[in-house]
Amino acid sequence: DREIQFNLTWTGEQKTGLEDAKTQPGITYTVKYKAAPVGPTTVSQAGTLPADLLGAVDSGAVDTEHDAVAVAAGQSSPVSLTGALYADSIKAQMAAIETQYSQTNRDFPNIALSNVDFGFEAVLTLPEGMAYTDASKSATLSGSDDFKVSSVVVSGQTATVKVGLTDAAKAKVRTYADLKAIVDAVACPLQVTVAGVVFTSGSSADTEYTVTGSVSGSFAALASKSAATGDREIQFNLTWTGEQKTGLEDAKTQPGITYTVKYKAAPVGPT
Repeated sequence: DREIQFNLTWTGEQKTGLEDAKTQPGITYTVKYKAAPVGPTTVSQAGTLPADLLGAVDSGAVDTEHDAVAVAAGQSSPVSLTGALYADSIKAQMAAIETQYSQTNRDFPNIALSNVDFGFEAVLTLPEGMAYTDASKSATLSGSDDFKVSSVVVSGQTATVKVGLTDAAKAKVRTYADLKAIVDAVACPLQVTVAGVVFTSGSSADTEYTVTGSVSGSFAALASKSAATGDREIQFNLTWTGEQKTGLEDAKTQPGITYTVKYKAAPVGPT
């Protein structure tokens, strides 16, 4: 018949079999978090492409008029304009990239590509005294079966022609080998022609009219991780700006990519 004061204490210890994966004393829980995903390595290069602007008058042969200004038979003579792009420098640039990453032909099929965007844009600007017609709202392309004219926009004195890969070409570009085959097959030059250019009623005979041109191009693609890419993704962003090809300059000395034409005066009848 007495009171009993109980005083009990406990100290926790790690339960056997449930210890922390990290070997250490005590009752512990260890956690870590992953590093943020590493984005693709970006390769951006800007370069130039040799280009030229040619024309044909009176449905004759296409000529760069390097030696003499083009001469049309008269004010009603039809004129067509042809922009020429020399793609050999693109092929050389691709070869340089291959060397930079120590790639050879046997590696190319192992480099998977996605999000491929490849195209060019030509802008042809007429001087006052010349004009586009409805026939100028389309253009023809020669030099590649894998590219097509995707759009032609005529606005006042300017025609803008865009060229891109055909749907079939887009579908078959799955690797760098596919891309290289397309580029290697492009003729030099690649040409786009806009017809239906006329002299206006306000133009004058024996007056030189100079058409100016500009061209640009771009290529973008994502190369997937592989042994060939050093186990990393590579985003390629290549751009080009056209410059007048040496040796094909306009007969009329002037800067830029140009084509100059004039027409003969109408014969004077007998007095």
